[in-house]
Amino acid sequence: MPKVLLLSYDADARKERAAAFESAGFRVSAAEPAWPESRDLASSFDPDVIALDCGRIATHCREIGEKLRKSAQTRDLPLVLFRVADADVERTRLEVPGGVVAFEHELIERLRSAVLTRFANLARAESEASRAKAAPAKAAVETPRPSAAAEPAPKSDVRKVAAKSSSKSKPANAAAPKKAPASKAAPKGKARTPKAPREPAKAAAKASPKTAAAR
Repeated sequence: MPKVLLLSYDADARKERAAAFESAGFRVSAAEPAWPESRDLASSFDPDVIALDCGRIATHCREIGEKLRKSAQTRDLPLVLFRVADADVERTRLEVPGGVVAFEHELIERLRSAVLTRFANLARAESEASRAKAAPAKAAVETPRPSAAAEPAPKSDVRKVAAKSSSKSKPANAAAPKKAPASKAAPKGKARTPKAPREPAKAAAKASPKTAAAR
């Protein structure tokens, strides 16, 4: 059940108005528009809307309305001003910014509309707060963990990788180096000993007989 804080100087009118609000489905707390009593009552009763009767002492009622709109405890509460004289409508709107001036025939509807607007604002604020709380938690879950340092590869693997990289670095069409012709192997068996040069004496002795006769 939505709650209405009714502020009115007229005690009899205040009782009748409270009964009408209760019949319309509101829970009512009624008091005179005094300061700071009105602010303290609003803090303790925690209404969904404040209804301010400006039928008596209009100047003072506008001052109370302005203070309610500026106070940290009540500035977020909808404020509906009723029984405002026709000549004071514009002045009331200027002096009480954010206040809604309602005529007698539309007062109940204005109160209901103000309550619905307040409920919508509260729901939106709660939704934004829940999203703000969920955002850091989601970011923490999605943060990638640092990868572990890779272990050094075995020496054999390093050699294989180096061999592969060197083979890849050579051009594909490069000709392989020519092999030097292999020397002919000596025939199997005993190795031949090179003959020593003949001595001069023996060479002369073996000379032909003709050569000796000529001498």
